[in-house]
Amino acid sequence: MPKGSPRRTKPPSLKDRLQKVEDQLAIYQVISSYGPAADSCHMEDLEKHCDEDSIYELADIGIARGWPAIKALFDSPFHQGVVKGGSAHIASLPHVIINGDHAVATHYTQLFAHKGNDFVCLRLSVHRWELVRSPKGWVMRKRSTALLNGDARARDLLHQNMWPLEAACGGSAD
Repeated sequence: MPKGSPRRTKPPSLKDRLQKVEDQLAIYQVISSYGPAADSCHMEDLEKHCDEDSIYELADIGIARGWPAIKALFDSPFHQGVVKGGSAHIASLPHVIINGDHAVATHYTQLFAHKGNDFVCLRLSVHRWELVRSPKGWVMRKRSTALLNGDARARDLLHQNMWPLEAACGGSAD
């Protein structure tokens, strides 16, 4: 190849491309299943996407480490009160970056609750999921949330999705 010519790289194989699509769809399923599971208080569906090392940083509420602490968030008077009155956790389509057995997904959510004759948006948040492939599928390693109330933390979470994957979840990018 002449000096200064662009390097040609071999395109990914069909098998590798299909695996990436399957991984992306599986991650979409993890994230899209959260709202219905949270609104129905179906703990088994929530638990299957966590492991003993999962961390959930929930905006202004706190940090939960491991499934028992994460479950306590769903058992809290705030969450129980919202879902018993009628709620909908609605998520946008996530932006997903996959690198082997690690992935990062960033998206928005709205939490609506029934109040009187209306539905009101209680929370508008940005979420950043760090996921790992495990024997039970893709699980949350860390989920960070921030309220979209002008706080710089929300902008920081959105910006982190633009970082190279090796900075986001370790390893080198494909």
